[in-house]
Amino acid sequence: MRKTEDIPRGPVRSFDDLIGFRDVVTSFHDLAERGRLPQVLLFEGRPAIGKRKLLARLAATIYCESQAACGHCQGCHSVMQGYQADLLWVETEGSMKVAEAEAIQEHLSYQSSGAHRVVVIVDIEDMNDQAANRLLKTLEEPPPRSLVLISSSRPRQLLATITSRLVRWHVQPPPLDLSLSWLMAASKEAGLTVTEQDAHDALERYSLAPGRALLALKMANSVDQDAQYRLASLLLKPLEGRELYELQDLLKQQGWKANELAQHFELLLNRYYKWNLGLIAERPSHWPASIGAPDPRLLRQRRRILQQIYRGGGQGHNFLNAQLAAEALGSDTAF
Repeated sequence: MRKTEDIPRGPVRSFDDLIGFRDVVTSFHDLAERGRLPQVLLFEGRPAIGKRKLLARLAATIYCESQAACGHCQGCHSVMQGYQADLLWVETEGSMKVAEAEAIQEHLSYQSSGAHRVVVIVDIEDMNDQAANRLLKTLEEPPPRSLVLISSSRPRQLLATITSRLVRWHVQPPPLDLSLSWLMAASKEAGLTVTEQDAHDALERYSLAPGRALLALKMANSVDQDAQYRLASLLLKPLEGRELYELQDLLKQQGWKANELAQHFELLLNRYYKWNLGLIAERPSHWPASIGAPDPRLLRQRRRILQQIYRGGGQGHNFLNAQLAAEALGSDTAF
């Protein structure tokens, strides 16, 4: 047996800080104990609420010596550290490839000494026809003692032929109090200066998704005052030729992607509204003195364009998309 001290440091699939999902974990464990666990499960819910860590914990339940995902035994460590041979972990980054579907089929077809063969597919959103056909064959008749755990933030984008073979399990974000405690601790660990009100506002703004809230707080802390001032000066008034070039130059300097531009805009508006409503006493330091109350019609137009970025799957947009977003903001037209 492999000794704990020989295990590589830095768990790659850690679940020790998983928050929420207590009912899901309890139900999963109960079904497994009674031998009634479906072989293919799809956990669907909002982005960045902890589904990846949830899948890691559920997979660990299968190999844990106490079947409770204790996080300390050899079986749990084998999942967390990535050396469990009977577990295949697939990071699809949204779109599954044919090679990944083939690897899943091959992994499940090999049975070893009676152990469960488990596949975890993280954040699947779509796939081409070849990958879908290959995966469909696996899901139609999964081998005995096999288990497939899948997560998705956009299950409606999956083919009906795929979802009809899955048992769908809708998961909710963690409770606000747990998310707030986690976000404050994670912010401190990341070296961020964040108040409890900042964390609370970020959670509310991002639909109680702790991961997205943490990313937004990191972004807010990473941008210097000069960049914030320039962005506010450009986004809160009509963009003409010179201003449009300035915005594109700022995006290039900061290396922002289109979804990051959208998030910065939301942060700017959030701080402005707080100040305008008297929720914070001082005018935001990044808010140009020359700009008073922005034109509501302009703000609605800007929001409409930037929301389209999110609906398009913002994390996949590259630098060119950010430039196109800037052009759309300047022309007052949507994509």
